[in-house]
Amino acid sequence: IANSIVEFSVEGYALLDITGLSNVTFSGLSFEQTKGNAVKTVDINNVDFEYCTFKNIGDKAIRQTASKMVSTGSGHWQAAFGYADGAYNCDVRGCYFENMGSSAIYATGGNQDTLTPSGNIIEDNIICAANQRYTIDSALVFSGCGITLRRNVITKSSQHGLLIYGNDHVIEDNEFSDVLREVADAGVIYQGQHQLSRGNVIQRNLIHNVNPKDPRLISGTCGIYVDDRQQGNTIINNFVIGIRGNGYNSNQ
Repeated sequence: IANSIVEFSVEGYALLDITGLSNVTFSGLSFEQTKGNAVKTVDINNVDFEYCTFKNIGDKAIRQTASKMVSTGSGHWQAAFGYADGAYNCDVRGCYFENMGSSAIYATGGNQDTLTPSGNIIEDNIICAANQRYTIDSALVFSGCGITLRRNVITKSSQHGLLIYGNDHVIEDNEFSDVLREVADAGVIYQGQHQLSRGNVIQRNLIHNVNPKDPRLISGTCGIYVDDRQQGNTIINNFVIGIRGNGYNSNQ
């Protein structure tokens, strides 16, 4: 019904749970007031979210997964050092995210084994107050191959602004502020632990006003943190200001 408001309570399930869907755009919808994920997807193609609102979400706002996953023993469910498949040609554009219990977007797409790019684009979104319940999680998490993060504003996260796994992702023209609020030895943009994760480009991002709430958390807080012998990525023309730590740190 046009111009109507529909509200219902869901516990233990996503508000929108889709598997194998293709060629659909969700536009102008509001996902609010759930204890679980707002949106969960499995093996989707050309499914877009544009100009939607995600607010007061108990877990993740958007969680993309793949039907086949194996563990590498690192504590993350990955297929050969990264998620395989999951989502292709899927965009999240012009959306507003506020007050998530976990990550705003847990993006899975492309195939790291074959270096097949996902074609997924996340751009022009505002992401505010992620990780309010699960403070160990990051505001954004990328796995797989070939995801683009462009022109987003990410603010007020207890952990990383972006945690990267996989290859050939592009992180450009974003603004990060007031993240890493409850951790040390961490980066606003962080990548590490997988030496085959290469080819990522991090460029022209603005990182500012990053100070943990507890002044004792000062060790290893960085704007961009490349950890655990990570290498083979391009990091250029980023601007870091107002951070209690290093602008860039490479732990080789």
